[in-house]
Amino acid sequence: MKKIVRVLITSLVTNTFLVVSKIVFGVIGKSQALIADGFHSLSDLTTDIVGITGIKKSFLPADEKHPYGHGRIEYVTSIIIGSIIFILGVFLLIDIFTTPTQIPENTVVIVIIMTIILKYLLARYVVKSGNKYKNAVLIASGKESTMDVMTSGMVLLTFILSRFSSNIELLKHADKLGGFLIGIFIIKVSIEIILENGRNVLGQVETDPKVLSLVEKYILSVKGVKTIDTLDMLKCGSYYQVILNIGINEDEKLIESHNIAHKVESILKKKIGKIKYVIIHVNPFKKED
Repeated sequence: MKKIVRVLITSLVTNTFLVVSKIVFGVIGKSQALIADGFHSLSDLTTDIVGITGIKKSFLPADEKHPYGHGRIEYVTSIIIGSIIFILGVFLLIDIFTTPTQIPENTVVIVIIMTIILKYLLARYVVKSGNKYKNAVLIASGKESTMDVMTSGMVLLTFILSRFSSNIELLKHADKLGGFLIGIFIIKVSIEIILENGRNVLGQVETDPKVLSLVEKYILSVKGVKTIDTLDMLKCGSYYQVILNIGINEDEKLIESHNIAHKVESILKKKIGKIKYVIIHVNPFKKED
């Protein structure tokens, strides 16, 4: 948990700096696209704040009402993040349509280039950490950070186009158009986050063949296990709950069947640290089958 929170704190500090820089210089430099990009970074900042809170809750130990832990809080947290981002995107579009068209000043380009570099480095760091720790909140934050790099690039493009507005009248609206497109991107990302984590809240299982193959390998390595009849790995935030049916010789004694099942549970938890809870049902295996 500490490593995940550390990643989010790094993102929080960086995004705070970017939000202030983009919005302040966007207002000073008369760039709606840069202000919109600032709101985009504000959604990242919100992601980090809510994410830190959610992750701490998700690592709470199991209790009487939650015998399999609180891991799915991560998905609920990510849905809240997506909802906040969606609302920010809607308000941003409303602001763009109600604000007069202006040509951004030259000072804007310095802030744009700086934010592209910083955000690119941050996005790589958060995405890599999210995949490493298999953490839904980090992955959601990483997606938003990656999109922020793209939107900052769009701000740079619209700034360049606006420099030719004296020759082409239509290009005076380039900055406003950039802000509008960024607003659309923000809403798109928010919907994807909500839908993806909504499926996980309902109990989505692991489908990665590499992960499943590795788990099956360890199960079958236990002496006495003849077959794997069913295997479901429920995603619970940063860990798995495994529901397993294995086949054991029908003439095996009850105590020995129990020991085999216990060995399966132990090896799964030992070899794959993300497996936290294991439910095993033993089926009789007939040699002629």
